[in-house]
Amino acid sequence: MHPQGRYSGVTPRIVPLFCLVLLAALPARASLSAPQPTPPFAIQPGADPTAVLTKFLEYFLDRILAPLPQNVAMPRTELGLVRVAFVAQASQVPAAERPAYQWAIATCDAMSSAMDERDKAETVRNSAQAPTVRDVTDARGKGAKHVAHSSNGAARGDAAFLDSGSLNAWDQRATILRANIQALYGRVVAAEHPAAAAASPTAAPAPAGPAH
Repeated sequence: MHPQGRYSGVTPRIVPLFCLVLLAALPARASLSAPQPTPPFAIQPGADPTAVLTKFLEYFLDRILAPLPQNVAMPRTELGLVRVAFVAQASQVPAAERPAYQWAIATCDAMSSAMDERDKAETVRNSAQAPTVRDVTDARGKGAKHVAHSSNGAARGDAAFLDSGSLNAWDQRATILRANIQALYGRVVAAEHPAAAAASPTAAPAPAGPAH
């Protein structure tokens, strides 16, 4: 029998199997560039603001303020649910307990603003890295759009300098945002112990009532 005839029945099976293996590998490769998913987070019924925020900050603060090169998913949905719960609870608790919830809502708003700032910083960084577009006139006098890529060492050095500046600027800003968020969280903890808060020289009045 001809060698080709002996293996002609095997070849059609190898090709589909190879295709299946290749297709199975594609999602894994695509996931390398996808944002890291947020860890599961649930609000325990009846938990006080300090307990909820302690867990939330442990789960998400480093993610919210992550360095720009890290592609991480922001916990906007989780934060929104926590804030809604604080607003609802603030309208039901006695007046003496409301400052803790008001500070908790302010802490949520500070984290939301931090996520917005990180998004803007990432947009600015991406814009600085994008190739520039300039008008070039050809020999016939017709204008054409051409992408000017950085092809020499000086241009690449300028781009690296700008990128480094964006990263450093965000790192410095993230440090300030972290301190602000932690200070607000401290107000939540203090508000749950009014006597200790009143004795503190840094005590401040609770923020205005929560916005719905």
